[in-house]
Amino acid sequence: MKAVYQHQTVDILVKEGILSRLLEHLDPHRRYFIITDQIVHHFYHDYLDQIQNHDVFIMMSGEEQKNMDSILQICKEMLTKNYDRSDCIIALGGGVVIDTAGFVASIYKRGIDYINIPTSLMAQVDSSIGGKVGINYLGYKNQLGSFYHPLKILIDPLVLSTLNKQEMTSGMCEVMKYAILFDCDMYDALLHHQYQLMELIRKCVLYKVEVTTTDERDVGKRQLLNFGHTIGHAIEAKYQLPHGISIAYGMYYESRRQDVLDLLLSYGLDFSISFDGLEEYILKDKKRIKDQIMQVKILDIGKAILVEGDIHDYFTE
Repeated sequence: MKAVYQHQTVDILVKEGILSRLLEHLDPHRRYFIITDQIVHHFYHDYLDQIQNHDVFIMMSGEEQKNMDSILQICKEMLTKNYDRSDCIIALGGGVVIDTAGFVASIYKRGIDYINIPTSLMAQVDSSIGGKVGINYLGYKNQLGSFYHPLKILIDPLVLSTLNKQEMTSGMCEVMKYAILFDCDMYDALLHHQYQLMELIRKCVLYKVEVTTTDERDVGKRQLLNFGHTIGHAIEAKYQLPHGISIAYGMYYESRRQDVLDLLLSYGLDFSISFDGLEEYILKDKKRIKDQIMQVKILDIGKAILVEGDIHDYFTE
């Protein structure tokens, strides 16, 4: 599959066993700087040994590592090892690694190639696709970043076997978002837990590619993908919950729909939790323009529209 953007065509491959045959997808004449985290490196360091000319930077694991200190440490390491614009970054990890490595690629030497190899379900269906890269700042989500697309995205569903239950649930919440927005049949399959994971991943990738290639800069239809993110990012920042689970709570609190609630409850989300004090974080939402923000309204499962509204509407929910 190819995703064609204004300045970049991205090759996307969804196939079991990609990581074990990594050399088939890399240029043997290039030098690679691999960015990963401790957990992912523990599971997959043997696969990286396939690459002859490479270095590895191992981040600490966790959302708190998506910060400017990490960016500067990585850039320093690349400069020390004399990486130049003919070289390439490989991002091997979940959303934190993908976002961080992509941001480094966008600024190092004014931009170099990078390849995404997402290892979480969340990253495979969402953060590895579409070119949004960036970091958190001063405790607020994704305040610094840019649009910068990878050269390739290599998605291997076999790596999901190492994820724990919470990580899988977090990723499934992102899959649910696509179903609620675009696909009533997918919603029914998810509600009744009757699906094939590979097929879900392929469908989500196709939806993400279709939306982001038609609205690369997030000024129109792509904003539908922000469903749940205003309240969800606030929950994630204050309560340190996983991204997908935070967004799932946001999807319900922004829609107040019973069918959305039913789906989330079927995957074990706990709605006895009370989330207080989110106003400060909501007001820092990067999508806010003065007091206005584009809101996603679910008309029915599989049918959503954008409506401009006041950001203070979220305080009365």
